[in-house]
Amino acid sequence: HEGIQGVFRYEISDTISWRLSGFYQEQVNDNDQTVTNLEDLSTTLPAPDHQDDKALLIANKISATVGAVTLQSVTGFYDRQYERQFVDPDSAAFLGAVGLDGNAESTNTNSTKQFSQEFRIITNFNSPLNFVGGVLWSTSDTLTDGVVRETTGTHREFVSMSGLEPSDVFYTLRFDISGDQLALFGELQAAFLDDRLRITGGARYFEQTFEFPTNPPVATAPILEVFGNPSVGDPETFGKDRLMFDVSEILPKAQVEFDVNHDIMLFASAARGARNGLFNNPVSLVFAGFGAGDPVFDKLV
Repeated sequence: HEGIQGVFRYEISDTISWRLSGFYQEQVNDNDQTVTNLEDLSTTLPAPDHQDDKALLIANKISATVGAVTLQSVTGFYDRQYERQFVDPDSAAFLGAVGLDGNAESTNTNSTKQFSQEFRIITNFNSPLNFVGGVLWSTSDTLTDGVVRETTGTHREFVSMSGLEPSDVFYTLRFDISGDQLALFGELQAAFLDDRLRITGGARYFEQTFEFPTNPPVATAPILEVFGNPSVGDPETFGKDRLMFDVSEILPKAQVEFDVNHDIMLFASAARGARNGLFNNPVSLVFAGFGAGDPVFDKLV
C-alpha cells in the first residue's frame, strides 16, 4: 500500500483564498483466496487472487467574499483504475451445471473517471435570514471489462465438437456507462430568540442521464450458441445500439434546531432523497429470454 496526500492553500487577499488538494494511492494485494471444493462443499483449496487498485482525487476550491456574501467555486476530479485476477468458482460451477468439468479464471478491470464543477453562494447577513444556494454539474464514465477463461476441463473440446471455433473463453463482459448530472439547490435559514431557535427549509432539483452503448458487443459466451441461445450481446440482440436512462427529482428538506443551553441542542429534520437505480444487466435479461421485440424489455432494463 502506497499513498501520498498534499494540500496547498494561498490567501490571495483578505477576501480571496485558494485551496488545492490532491490524494493518490495504490494498493497491490496478492493472496490465496479460499475456494470451496464444489464436489463435497467442505474442503477449501488455496487459489491465487491478485488485485491492483490505483486512485487519484484532486479538489480545487476558490472562495471570494464581498461584504456578507461569499462566492465559491469547487472543482473535483476522480480517477480510479482497478484490476483483479482470480480463480472463479462460480463460473466453474456453471460449467458443472451444463455437464462440463473444469476450472475457470477471471480477469476483471474497471476504469472510473468523474469531473464535477460546483458554484455556491453563501450569505452571512446580520439578520435573522441567511441563504445558501448553488449549481452543480458533473460528468462520469465507467468502463468495466471482464473475461472468464477455462484453465482445465472439457469446455474447449465441447465447443469444438459442436462445430464452433475452439475457444477457452467461457464468456466476456463489457459495460461502458457514461452519465451527466445537473443540479440546482437552495436553503433558507431563519433564526429567532437570539439565534437559539433556527428553522431551515430548502430543496434540491437534479436531472441525471446515463447512456449504455451496446456496440461494441456487451458480452460474448460461445457456449450459449451450442444450446441455441444468442452468444453475442450486441445491437442486433438488443434491438438498439444504446440504452438510455434519465431521472429528474425535486428533493425537499426541513429542519428545526433549538439550543436549550450551551451544552444541549434539540433538533428535528425531515428530508426526501433519491438515488438512481442505473440499469439491470441487459445480458442477463436476454439470456433469460427477454430480448428485442419483447414489450417488457425496456421496462426491465
